[in-house]
Amino acid sequence: GYRLKMEWKMINKTQFTIFAIAAAFCMSAVAADITPTRVGPVSQYGKLIAGKNSQNKGQIYGSCEGVKDGAEVQVRGMSLYWSLMDEALDFWSEDGITTMVKDMKIQIVRAAMAAGNEDWTKGKYIGYAVQPDSQTQFVKRVVEAAIKQDIYVIIDWHSHTANTQTQNAVKFFGEMAQAYGQYDNVIFEVFNEPQKVEWSVIKTYADAVVAEIRKYSDNLILVGTPEWDQYPNRVIGSEINDPKQNTAYTFHYYAGTHCFSGKHEGMFGQSWPCEGENAVEAMNAGLSVFVSEWGVTTSDGKGSVAGDN
Repeated sequence: GYRLKMEWKMINKTQFTIFAIAAAFCMSAVAADITPTRVGPVSQYGKLIAGKNSQNKGQIYGSCEGVKDGAEVQVRGMSLYWSLMDEALDFWSEDGITTMVKDMKIQIVRAAMAAGNEDWTKGKYIGYAVQPDSQTQFVKRVVEAAIKQDIYVIIDWHSHTANTQTQNAVKFFGEMAQAYGQYDNVIFEVFNEPQKVEWSVIKTYADAVVAEIRKYSDNLILVGTPEWDQYPNRVIGSEINDPKQNTAYTFHYYAGTHCFSGKHEGMFGQSWPCEGENAVEAMNAGLSVFVSEWGVTTSDGKGSVAGDN
């Protein structure tokens, strides 16, 4: 996931469906130091909550509506490119967030922070492992801008190898949860895209980070799933140890590469299930699934716009 412009969709029920939400606003009762300058989706939906419907299917709800059928929430927005170069960091600003809210009508933004020792600018910008203070400030700038705009913000530990970075991730998310964990806007994404890592390894890492976040916040936490967030169904029966039961599992979907239902057809009569079937299986088992990265091209950002997936 290395693109600047992406759209988020929460999977509700078994389709990408926008649900009608009551128009009444629900203001947070938490005293906050950062005051919104407008009324946006956070005032309408409240804190996002992982829950189940009456059929025991995993869903996402807003605290303003409560966990009940018909109150499922879907929000859409953009991801920021990795925090590693000037062209990307132009958007990691109050002006950038405000413009996206005004012109693109985003409801959520994802701050994809470089977590390791990535260096694309010959030392000017390096990932959190080398420049923790700079990277943390980039994230804070986006979070505070999102709160002012009354939209949701995902604090994303943007790494494919987060399970090797546990100590840094615990430190970072502890600081973020202390600073912003009482704002309904904030969502914590603790592992961007695990590569070919077993779920048991991801879970061990995530359990440690979740425990630290829960010292300060009961906000929604997103946990990556195996093989670039394609297998949330592998979580079934081995969920994260979350005392607040507010964890969702991520699924990444690119319309030019993946399909949602049915099967892929390969050469020589080969076929395999569409990636979306994995997400549906997880939801049917009661897990909340969150699409934290979505695109209309192929997963490498290339190709033409795919229309039917």
